[in-house]
Amino acid sequence: MSPGDTMIATPDCFLLVDPARDIVYASAAAESVLGWTPSDLVSRSIFELLPDFVDGPGGSPVTRVLAGEDVPSYVTRRRRRDGSVVNAAVSLRAMRSTRREVVGLTVIVRADSGEAPAPAPPPEKTPQVRGIDGAVYKAIVEAAGEGIAVTGTSGTAVMSNARLAELLGRAPAELDRTDLHALLGLGPVPSDFEPGPQHQQTSYRHPAGSIRLLHTTRTSLHASGEPRWLLRVADVTDARRTEDELRRLALHDPLTGLPNRQLVHDRLRMAAARQRRAASGWVGVLFLDLDGFKTINDTQGHAVGDSVLVEVARRLRRAVRSTDTVGRFGGDEFTIVCEQADEVALLRVAARIHEGLEEPIHLSSGGLVVRASIGVALSPPHDVADLLRQADAAMYAAKQTGSGMTSMAGTNDAPGARVLRG
Repeated sequence: MSPGDTMIATPDCFLLVDPARDIVYASAAAESVLGWTPSDLVSRSIFELLPDFVDGPGGSPVTRVLAGEDVPSYVTRRRRRDGSVVNAAVSLRAMRSTRREVVGLTVIVRADSGEAPAPAPPPEKTPQVRGIDGAVYKAIVEAAGEGIAVTGTSGTAVMSNARLAELLGRAPAELDRTDLHALLGLGPVPSDFEPGPQHQQTSYRHPAGSIRLLHTTRTSLHASGEPRWLLRVADVTDARRTEDELRRLALHDPLTGLPNRQLVHDRLRMAAARQRRAASGWVGVLFLDLDGFKTINDTQGHAVGDSVLVEVARRLRRAVRSTDTVGRFGGDEFTIVCEQADEVALLRVAARIHEGLEEPIHLSSGGLVVRASIGVALSPPHDVADLLRQADAAMYAAKQTGSGMTSMAGTNDAPGARVLRG
């Protein structure tokens, strides 16, 4: 079966555009994605379909691609046949002759661009486009930024593009004899058509040795009644790494790298939930404020103050248990969330902190000893939601007594904070 005899049931819309900016081919998915039948689109200008192409930043992406420029995929607007304008992800790629001259371009309009696309018509009602030969289908598949393969019941590739071989680090001939479903962690080849696209993210060990995160979409194809599956593979490793880094930056203090106030609250909520489920155990909080830190900033400058905060954070991490959370609450205030720690254990942590701070911090101006006031609160008897406030109040009681002191939050039975030596 040649590619020209197969209707690829992908949810993305493929368009071919000639140098005059006219659409010369539209895939069957055009109706579900754009609201136009393929025959309606042929001979229309691409600018009728994607109105903001004309005034796009830096000039029209279509014009830039036809001039030989590489344009990354981007989110733009598309105009449906009913006149509505909605967002879409668009990929453009130049088509070149054997002499590397640009002879047209491909446009891929993604159906999964943040909105639910209209349901695709059943296979038997999908409009056929006449006059499209195998070379056009090959051009579409090779122009896609994703790895693409069509497999049969054995899982081996009936056809695949060069991008898939590149992503998987394997020769195209190897893909023709490899069960791609198993290789991509999709499990066995289905015994029947699946209802709708199946999405999955899998860690893939590239032959070069790196671990890549691949997003794979498997879609049942209806081609001459024979079981076929379309596999679309995208490498999302860098996107996930960027996402993880943004999440880390949002939840951690940029100076010390410690969890910030938001993450400390989250860790405390999680500890409270575990305590409620177990109906036993303790959750403790230490609230720490550096003594005289404002004087350090005022006399030696904020750069020295930042160095002190970084070193204090390092020593706090060293003084606590591996299961405890050390966070920077803001300024020169730090918090420590401890689970399964009674009063004795919490006071031992406080003592280790005081001991760790006794060692001078070496700065360009000489050694500097920093002390801290520490407030401690425990649940029970206090409510977990109130622990931070109780520990903060106990810290102020310790600070009023002197430098380098620890105070335990009072209870109904013993009101008033108990101030202890550091």
